[in-house]
Amino acid sequence: MSSIKLENKKSQLHVSMLGTISACGIQFQRRYGARFGIWPEEEIIPPGIALVIGISTHKAIQCNLDNKIRDGELLPREEVKQIARDAFSGIWQGGMTFSEEEAQNMSATQSAAIDMTIRLSDLHYTQLAPKLNPEAVEEPFVIELENYPFDLAGQIDIRESYKSKNNDIYSLIRDTKTSGKTPSADTIRSIQMAMYSLGHKVLHKKLPDRVFLDFLVKTKTPKLVILDAEPEEKWIAPLYHRIERFAEIIEAVKSGKQALTPANPDDWRCQERWCGYAQTCKYWSGR
Repeated sequence: MSSIKLENKKSQLHVSMLGTISACGIQFQRRYGARFGIWPEEEIIPPGIALVIGISTHKAIQCNLDNKIRDGELLPREEVKQIARDAFSGIWQGGMTFSEEEAQNMSATQSAAIDMTIRLSDLHYTQLAPKLNPEAVEEPFVIELENYPFDLAGQIDIRESYKSKNNDIYSLIRDTKTSGKTPSADTIRSIQMAMYSLGHKVLHKKLPDRVFLDFLVKTKTPKLVILDAEPEEKWIAPLYHRIERFAEIIEAVKSGKQALTPANPDDWRCQERWCGYAQTCKYWSGR
């Protein structure tokens, strides 16, 4: 693992793909398999409500912090809300996936989802954005894997930079998540944060001094939950092993020695609400 390439013709492995293949091999195969030569084409399903709320909230946060980097101040509060609203409406008009329950009253579904998107964006605006010192937003990285037919890639949501009294530079990275439930404290020790820390190391020659997960929780009254930790090199080792295992699985599937397995039928992912492939999947639990 060495140099950075922001333009590369090799397939790119993102952390979301590692999560998908572990959770449901069938979903991975249909969505991403074509990129790795194990499926004829990508089957892209329009996003569901939860994903669109997350995407739209991220868009509002990105625009707000971009302005803080550029002009030294946040955008007006109402403008950030409007960005969130417009982002949601744009995706809605382009097509989405709905569960049977959500489709029964589309007007109410849309109204509730837009309201939650705006409330989460406003929560970040009022409780967190004023405290941040962003250096970069949506910072891309590509990590070349010399012995694999793919590279690692991703985007660091937010990178902050602070200077101490001794002029030492401290770098922090943050990832923003929208969630339906309060996360446990050990969520911070994730493969995702390991990959982002590695991406930071490749881009900036060292691990970040601290990593943060900022959860915008979709409770009746939305709340902000912040987890943080100091990354260590030992965080990275499991990521390397997962990459190696991923390559082995793809090669085995290509050669016909192994087939990808579906999610367990009692897994929350094997529900129509969370999987856009449910209606056309022979392994679907029926829930």
